[in-house]
Amino acid sequence: MIALPAAAYRFISVALTAALIPEDCYIDGDRFNSSAEMLKFLQSIDADSYARYQAAIQRFLAGPDSVRFTNVYFCQSLVNVVMADLMAV
Repeated sequence: MIALPAAAYRFISVALTAALIPEDCYIDGDRFNSSAEMLKFLQSIDADSYARYQAAIQRFLAGPDSVRFTNVYFCQSLVNVVMADLMAV
């Protein structure tokens, strides 16, 4: 197994998040220069903006793209990999 530096995992995680979850469903912490800047942004969110985030999250969770984040999907994926390994032996 190849060991990647922690920064590489963070980059992969950010890239995957942006590819799999609509940007209006989350606040990307990487766009801020500091945690204080992010806190200031979070504290400035008004009720309308908050409601838009919540509506976007609900649309995502109700749609087919969220299935890959369910326990059922994870378990089925795990079973598929194990079965494929067993069949290869």
